[in-house]
Formats: sequence, C-alpha cells, structure tokens
Amino acid sequence: MHMGVTGIADELFQRLYPAGVKSPKRRIELLRRLRRTVNRREGDILEALWLDLRKPRGEAYMSELFPALQEIKLAIRRTERWARVRKVSSSMLIPSSSAYVQPQPLGRVLIYAPWNYPFLLLLQPLINALSAGNCALLSPSPSAPETARVVGEIVEEALGPAVAMVLKPGELDPAEVL
Repeated sequence: MHMGVTGIADELFQRLYPAGVKSPKRRIELLRRLRRTVNRREGDILEALWLDLRKPRGEAYMSELFPALQEIKLAIRRTERWARVRKVSSSMLIPSSSAYVQPQPLGRVLIYAPWNYPFLLLLQPLINALSAGNCALLSPSPSAPETARVVGEIVEEALGPAVAMVLKPGELDPAEVL
C-alpha cells in the first residue's frame, strides 16, 4: 500500500519525537554512528559511485565522501552550540524587556538528491537535519541506483527508520510533492 509523501512524513515524525532526538547529546550520538558507518562502508560507497557515474575512486572520495565526513565532524563539534538559547537585542519600544532565540527542531525534512552528486547531496542535508534535531525522508536520484542502495543501507544501519528513511529511487514524484 502506497501512503504518499504526507503519510510517510507523518509516520516518520510520530516515530522520531518519542525517540528523543530533541536532545543535542542524542543528536551528536546519531552523527557519530553515521560517521562510523560511513567510514566502515567507504569501499561500498566508492564502488557504487563507480558503477553509477564511472567516477574514479580518488575523485569520488574528494568530491563526495571527504566533504560529507567533514560536514559530520563540524556538526558533531558544533551541535551543542547551535542548540543553545541565545540572548538577542529587544525592542526599544519596551526597554525593560529581554528577548531570546531558542532553536527548536521543526520536525520533518524532505531531501532530494540530483544525479551528479548522489551521495554528498543526500548526506549533507541529512547531517544538517540531524544536527537540528529533525527527522528526514530521503529521495535518491533514479539515475544512481547503486548509490541509493548503499545510502539506504547506511542510513538504516546507523540511524534506523525512527530517524530517517530512504525511499526507492523514483518512488516520489517531485511534481506531486511540490
């Protein structure tokens, strides 16, 4: 039975919030698990990029894998800072008032990947969504089926379906969603 993007996103959202991803410490743990899994599956990722795009290993590493690992490293280091409540200037009309910005997860993120960078442009927004405490629904490019398969396995192993889901390539029609 096909639920449609709204049904899938709602189900994902309902599963995520009881899982406690709002906590910055939990977000960091998820990012660390993602990094370990990506490092362990490096060979599979590079092989998939070769099969889909004929991208040589060196180019694939430098253009897709390395930037993703650097993004994870940055997110792990900065997530707690990004999640902190910050005092901001208040209105001059109410001189005794104070104002704060309190970052909060908005819940659901839909990520589409293009064909030319099928690994990096799925993972980078996922990393940022996790760092912000959101769940993600990933729609890989139908032009890169091997990369989509490997990313699906990585996401399932590292994060589980309560945090992120990878759809089958081409399962979601962008025109239908937008």
